[in-house]
Amino acid sequence: MNDSYLIPLYVLKDKDTLAASEVVWKSENEQIVAFYSQGVIEAKWAGQTNVIAQGKDGKELARCAVTVTDSNVYKLRLILKDKGRHATLSLSNPSGFLSARALQRRQKQSINVDENDLPIAEEYLQEIAKIGGTIVAKSKWLKTVSVHVNDPTLLQKYKALPFVADAKVVWAKRKNVYQGPIASWSFPGGNAAAPNITIGPDNSVYGPAYENIRQNKGNALHQLGFKGRNMLIAVIDAGFKDANRNAMLNNLHLVGAKSFVYEQPDPFFMDEHGGSVLSIIGGAKPAQYIGAAPEASYLLLTSEDNIDEYPIEEDYYVNALEYADSVGADVINTSLGYKEFPLPGMTNTFEILNGATAHASRGVSMAFSKGILVVVSAGNDGSFVGSPADSPGALAIGMANAAGTVTTASSRGMTVDGRIKPDVIAMGAGAYRITSLGTIATGTGTSFAAPAITGMAACLWQAFPNLTNQQIRDIIRQSADRYANPILPYGYGFPDMQKAYTLAQNLN
Repeated sequence: MNDSYLIPLYVLKDKDTLAASEVVWKSENEQIVAFYSQGVIEAKWAGQTNVIAQGKDGKELARCAVTVTDSNVYKLRLILKDKGRHATLSLSNPSGFLSARALQRRQKQSINVDENDLPIAEEYLQEIAKIGGTIVAKSKWLKTVSVHVNDPTLLQKYKALPFVADAKVVWAKRKNVYQGPIASWSFPGGNAAAPNITIGPDNSVYGPAYENIRQNKGNALHQLGFKGRNMLIAVIDAGFKDANRNAMLNNLHLVGAKSFVYEQPDPFFMDEHGGSVLSIIGGAKPAQYIGAAPEASYLLLTSEDNIDEYPIEEDYYVNALEYADSVGADVINTSLGYKEFPLPGMTNTFEILNGATAHASRGVSMAFSKGILVVVSAGNDGSFVGSPADSPGALAIGMANAAGTVTTASSRGMTVDGRIKPDVIAMGAGAYRITSLGTIATGTGTSFAAPAITGMAACLWQAFPNLTNQQIRDIIRQSADRYANPILPYGYGFPDMQKAYTLAQNLN
């Protein structure tokens, strides 16, 4: 509950108040009401139970029914014991739950389809829905289902389901705030084809966006003819405001768009951040603005609630990761991160940022195990990186300015299990981006450094399609100027895509 109430109780015997030492207090359901101290109850959750006063001899002195009401609505993360049995789906016929492109990615990298790929059984989802809430996210990888509930007493009913191991509160709001049915918006067919971009030796075709890739020599890959063609890049962000009608983005090869946020069903309605990120990766306007992978295909996914910061966003994010995997994305860009949450016990503290504990970090590790390259912004608070940048599967990107100096805001540090973060550095302070109005402006943040590396990585992988995601990630690290001696705040330093091409050529 958002609010906690302490209520003193009194028990009379023979017209005299008993001394506290003479009474033993009990609650029949401590998940609803618990004793804060002798004779003082604390409301824990909505529902009804009895509190009992006993004498030291065990004799009941008094009993009181207590009803706890709650003015909030909640989202709950249900942790499942298993995913149930499927009547029609099986690992022997994976085309029933994975696209041909997703299967091809696994086959190219010798990755087996396994139990993690099977969805949660429909029977389980139906049983959860019968309780009364609305399913707003689910994860086959992490075995979770997230539900929106207007009645908090449903929590106990979910916990009573035989296949539910636990339930956690991941979002709380006053009633009648941000409520509405979940929905999604699909991009109608996408653009017909990826653009053909001709890039000459003088780099004038880039416009000011050349600054975004100059330090990492991304233009070297373009000069060799590798501009991301046939690579599918999923951008998971807070929103792509008006990107579907932005004249500066109208020739990108957009294959789809979807929102996973319960209260924000249209990915093109709110927040221009995702559109800026998209432009840095895929801008394709010759002589005006050319991004790092202008000929790639793009899938736009919204998982970030830009109104608040609650753990439910991690559920949305993992749901988006799984969707990107299922449709066959090769590379995922994530310009978001999670540390502080306004719910007790849910903050991602440094001690749990080991890449294997936080919900979003576990999701990225699973995505990486499926053959996807996941590029993540390191964060902008100058301290340790948050989730999911702490994942071993994440290529975490810090930011520098035009002079090549890492900014103080760029998050950095050793993870609790001894890995250096960020992995590498790119231009992020004063990076050039396209706004929702179709103008070119600068912006600052690791959010604008990560997309540059995302695009360059896609171009490198296009050049060497037989390499694995792990090999591409490792080559990018090895090409960096501090690879032999990684140091904070640079990590392995600035990748050199010209050198990366040579390293990949030798390995290939």
